[in-house]
Amino acid sequence: MKLLDYTNLLGFQLRSREIETMDNFERDNGEGSSSVLGKRKANKNTKGKRKKAKNRNEPEKRAARLIKTCNKKNKKRIERALIEFLHLVDFKEINPTHHEYSVLGPTGHVYTAVITTTVSCSCPDFALGFHCKHLFFVFLKVLKINSNCYLVCQKALITPELRFIFKKSSKIVLPNEKEIEKLKAIASIKRKPIDGNCSVCMEPLNNGQKLIWCQSGCGNNVHQDCFTEWTTQKWESNETEDEDEGESEDNVSILKKRMLIEKEEINQQNDYLLNKKFGVVEEHIESNIMEHNRHDDNENESENR
Repeated sequence: MKLLDYTNLLGFQLRSREIETMDNFERDNGEGSSSVLGKRKANKNTKGKRKKAKNRNEPEKRAARLIKTCNKKNKKRIERALIEFLHLVDFKEINPTHHEYSVLGPTGHVYTAVITTTVSCSCPDFALGFHCKHLFFVFLKVLKINSNCYLVCQKALITPELRFIFKKSSKIVLPNEKEIEKLKAIASIKRKPIDGNCSVCMEPLNNGQKLIWCQSGCGNNVHQDCFTEWTTQKWESNETEDEDEGESEDNVSILKKRMLIEKEEINQQNDYLLNKKFGVVEEHIESNIMEHNRHDDNENESENR
């Protein structure tokens, strides 16, 4: 009996030591850990908050709803962006997918248009929730995106689209300080009301013909066709500085001293400049200034895929 009791006692002690060893094993599972190796328990801060592993193959999500086509209001703003006095005066590349553009508007104010994953502008129009003319100006005139491309109306862009846009744009040349001051001075000039007669043909201004106006100082209006014909005759006869008989002082000051010239369609490099001495803005412009380029749209779609 004593031998049997001793055997049972020895077995009990062995089992006790085995349990104690397992307890020590649990305590030694890393510094400060009391859990069994390979079975880390969630603490109070992580309980119920385990994040799912991100799928690297998952496509990038757009920060705003995709806009397939521009609405009528945006199309009108596109027209304004193409014909109004808007000029690029500064540019910053924050990173390859974040560019900022400073745009001088017709009132002389400078607003910052930001093109990145979310599109924005510092102007009051954008603050009211509209896609402003400054953004359209940057897309169409600076970045040279086709007006029919779906990208120009987006409130948010994804990385492949941004890379495509910035890669497509040509080198930006900014005006110097003197040129910026000149542009601001021109922007401060107010256009006179469209009333009275044309200074060339002496017919009413509001007879349905296209008008241009002097941005170099006087703000007067004149028929575009009349002015073109007048200047052509003057340049051909080399008499632009001489006064013809029968012309009034108003005609001379508007057409000779100021020497208005038509504003031409200008390229990216000098888009920020008017003619160094004179400037004219057309009142109307054909809606199809920029032709639809299907190749660009197809290239956009392939980038998104």
